[in-house]
Amino acid sequence: MDDSTLEPGLYEAPETATGARTLERLLAEVTTVVLRAGWWRFEPGWGQAEHVRPNYTLFVPVEGDARYASDGHTFRLRPGTILLLPPNVPIGGGNDSRSTLGLYTVHFHARLYGAIDMPALYGLPTELRPDADVLTAIRDLAVRIVVGLAAAEPGCALAANGDCARLLALIWRELAGRKLEAASEGAARATEVVRLLPVLRAIESDYAQPLSLSNLAGLVHLHPAYFSTVFKRVIGVAPLEYLARRRMQHVRELLLTTDRSLGEIARATGYRDPFYLSRVFRRVQGVPPSQYRKSKERPAMP
Repeated sequence: MDDSTLEPGLYEAPETATGARTLERLLAEVTTVVLRAGWWRFEPGWGQAEHVRPNYTLFVPVEGDARYASDGHTFRLRPGTILLLPPNVPIGGGNDSRSTLGLYTVHFHARLYGAIDMPALYGLPTELRPDADVLTAIRDLAVRIVVGLAAAEPGCALAANGDCARLLALIWRELAGRKLEAASEGAARATEVVRLLPVLRAIESDYAQPLSLSNLAGLVHLHPAYFSTVFKRVIGVAPLEYLARRRMQHVRELLLTTDRSLGEIARATGYRDPFYLSRVFRRVQGVPPSQYRKSKERPAMP
């Protein structure tokens, strides 16, 4: 549709709190943050060892043929296909000895109310072969993000975040237009997510406070045991585990984006002291906080 077919008038965002309309309305509350983006060209035989990242990585190949593994599944990386690799799972791969690989990458977070993993909630697939016009639009947005960040002009981060949101909207529109099962499942979950919004907002704003299961259940007027069952069904983990993950996510972000001491980070994220935080961090991440922080000094790879 263009403005030649548009009737004059004021158009509002969807408000109906049921099914697919709820899922659509929730998109207005999604925040996208681009961490980095790049253009890469690798000679035949290039490979990348298996590793884990705390963010989504979008691969938009423009030439070549490679294989990339994510969480035990192998995907083809070639023109016509895009990969949306999820966070916190092992990924790695490379191209063959005959093919030069060229691709754009965008590293980002996309969260509903700052907390819920949007691509997971909406069932966005790891591998997608969009229609040609959608693929062109996705590639153009990825290029614009890379070029904008490379130029580093005022407002480049804000523009990159907006382009990333448009990119995800295109992927969602493609998925919903095909009426895939994942889109229907996402719509069914949307109403339940809305029911839990008071809890999710409280965790996001007060994650450093000593929140209990009873505190959280009271926000939605449910018995703690039943609340825990509902929360785990909708979000995928128990409420207090979700709270612990959000705290740890904030720790990771502060380590990579600030020079604050571990003691300051512990106080800001709800851990009783830096020694306890260090033990928990090493158990969860497999490395001490100091080593994790050094990762920001290494050049970014796809």
